[in-house]
Amino acid sequence: MEDVYSKIRIRTLTIAAEKDVQCLPGDANKLAELSPKLVTAITIPDLSHLLKQELGKASILRYGNLFKKPVDERVVTAIVTWLDSQ
Repeated sequence: MEDVYSKIRIRTLTIAAEKDVQCLPGDANKLAELSPKLVTAITIPDLSHLLKQELGKASILRYGNLFKKPVDERVVTAIVTWLDSQ
C-alpha cells in the first residue's frame, strides 16, 4: 500500500466508514500519514461501506436494506466542507 499511496501528488479527501466491513476504517488515517500535507482523513461514526448510516452491529447482510437509504448527509457535508477549504 505504501508504494502506491506515497505517490499521491494532489490534495485528497479520504472518508472512512466506522462500520465498514470491507475496508479497514484505519486505512484512511494511514493514507494521511503517508502524505500529511495532501491527504485529509476523516472517519464517520455509524457509517457503512455503502456510505449509509448503520446503527447497531455492522453486517454485510444488511446491505439490501441499506441500498434503499440515501447517502448519509454527513458524507455530503464532509465533502462540501473539504472542497470549500481548498
